[in-house]
Amino acid sequence: MTPKAPLRALPAAALSPALGLAVAAAAAAADPATPKVTAPRTSPVPGFAGEAQYSDCYTDPHSGSGAGWIGLSDVITTKATATSASGAQLQTTFQLWDTSYGGGRTDIPAVWSTLPEAATTFSRDLVKDGGQYAWRARATDGKLTSPYTAWCHFRVDQTQPTAEVTTDDTPKKVGEEATFTLKGTDSGSGIACARWAGPVLSTLTPAAHPRLGSDGDLTSDGLPDLWSADATGRVTVLPGTGTTAPHPTVTGFGPAV
Repeated sequence: MTPKAPLRALPAAALSPALGLAVAAAAAAADPATPKVTAPRTSPVPGFAGEAQYSDCYTDPHSGSGAGWIGLSDVITTKATATSASGAQLQTTFQLWDTSYGGGRTDIPAVWSTLPEAATTFSRDLVKDGGQYAWRARATDGKLTSPYTAWCHFRVDQTQPTAEVTTDDTPKKVGEEATFTLKGTDSGSGIACARWAGPVLSTLTPAAHPRLGSDGDLTSDGLPDLWSADATGRVTVLPGTGTTAPHPTVTGFGPAV
């Protein structure tokens, strides 16, 4: 039988630094003068547009549908309430954690202030399309430092969805029912909804435009268009007008081209 090596206790000198740090951190947290940071919130508010569900801070990225999405935006603003019992100036540091692209963390300190609301912005170059991120904050008065807030998780979707409208070859006539199919695709947060809007026929008379149809985005501007065949059979295109972000929305049609 192989004899076992005797267990040896670590010398007190080796344990004292670690114990000292732990005791110091606990003492700082218990000190009533230690700054407090609460109410972390993100803008734009992450969420799921299709379900109309949003939250300022998703603390559990594995619960339900996961962390909410942030769409097209130049900057992401993070805010928190930082207070000091003594009314001292505080500096709040926001830490961004890249949870899906290597785990890097970036600290961005805000300016010193006695105002309760602290904020900073994460520029677009700090996040990537499809990425998953989290941030947290803590404040210091130069002597005492608060604990971090909980992590606030979010995902980024900066790619616009695509939309295509198709119909069959049957001639379309004003006043008669017709079928148009809208196909939307999105590789990120998914399609939230489809909207049809705008005065389509208000400037078109049945006599001058007996046939109407659509074959999608004929002008390649990201919006569906209409085509019109007049009484003589001459075909023109009426470009769709509206917005393409956060999703293609047609609010009307421009002059025929």
